[in-house]
Amino acid sequence: MKRGFTLIELIGTIVILGLILVLIVPTISNSLKKGVSDADNTTIENIKRAARNYASDNKDSTCVYVSTLQSQGYLDDSLLWPSDKTEVSGKVTIIKTTNNAGKIKYTLKYEKEGNC
Repeated sequence: MKRGFTLIELIGTIVILGLILVLIVPTISNSLKKGVSDADNTTIENIKRAARNYASDNKDSTCVYVSTLQSQGYLDDSLLWPSDKTEVSGKVTIIKTTNNAGKIKYTLKYEKEGNC
């Protein structure tokens, strides 16, 4: 009675495993890239929330630097971009509008570069 696998069985198993890897690796890679992109977008939303709080406290502001948000405690000082681990910088332009009922609406635009 023979024990073990034939060469054809081993090659077939290796080919099947190779095909599985060819199908799975790109999916995992794309998922990781999307996760990093989503994390960057979440960072931008956090910056906008901090700017909205800043604008609420500082009624006449129309623009604020990320460094100002950090120095005044609206954002964490060690905030980094998830995609490349570099320090977050830039500015947020703040546009305030008031409706007929007197409710204030903030429109915020984040830019990585530029002056207020």
